[in-house]
Amino acid sequence: MAKNINKILERLQFNLSQLNLEIIGIFLLVLGFGLIGADINIDIWEKNLSSYSEVKGDSITSETGISISLDEVVLLEDEIIIYTTLNKAENDIVLYNWQTLYINGKKVEDRSSGMYDQVNNLNQQAIFRCKLDSETNLQEDIKIKYVIEGLKYVNSENEIKVISGEWSWEFMAKISELKLETKIIDIDKNFILHSGQEVILNYLSNTNINSKLHFTINNTSEDIGFIKFKIVDDKGNELNNVYSGHFDGEKGYYTFDPIDLKNTSYVTIIPYSIQDDVYINRRFIIKL
Repeated sequence: MAKNINKILERLQFNLSQLNLEIIGIFLLVLGFGLIGADINIDIWEKNLSSYSEVKGDSITSETGISISLDEVVLLEDEIIIYTTLNKAENDIVLYNWQTLYINGKKVEDRSSGMYDQVNNLNQQAIFRCKLDSETNLQEDIKIKYVIEGLKYVNSENEIKVISGEWSWEFMAKISELKLETKIIDIDKNFILHSGQEVILNYLSNTNINSKLHFTINNTSEDIGFIKFKIVDDKGNELNNVYSGHFDGEKGYYTFDPIDLKNTSYVTIIPYSIQDDVYINRRFIIKL
């Protein structure tokens, strides 16, 4: 009797183990199909996204009747610049209430800035600049999503008015079609501040949109924004210092108007301290 019970238990244990293997096999098979399906869905989803050339120039109209067109997206070294045009009914300058940029599904968290230019009573151009951090993965093919949420303006009675709505563009782009040709002019000049700190003028980068003066201040624990620069071309014209500078520890840059390299043989860089409101007794002539 005991032997029969043992045989029954052994057979039952074998059947259970076989059943477990079958269940595990079915589970793995379903999981595998699920993962393959997920990959296929992701691949199809990305392939279904419009290309940059298809989206460029697209105009989106909200329920309020206000339309915004995506004019151009440009990649400059460590920042992305987005140009848009807004068609509106108000004569006042209209500001974008909130803007968000995603690259490859990741929200770009670094600070951004914007500029607005009133073309006429019904059209207004906007420039949105977004600084990219070192972790942003810029491969040849990237997925970009740009979202504008809400608008605001100040009316004739100095009241802030908010216009609800969302304008969004999502597309695939190649780095090569977004990136502008950049000319690098090495400088490698230095001078000493009254504090004893060394300032190194590293290089100028120039595109047809802007130029940037990159510099380093050694052994500083302060915000290096206390030092500024003027750039004057060989005809005596001063380049406008556009937008704010960017500072990261000891390194930073200021952005200026683009340099006309075809018609300019040299520029003069003049540093000055905004702490003391005095010019530093140095001038640097840089041949282009």
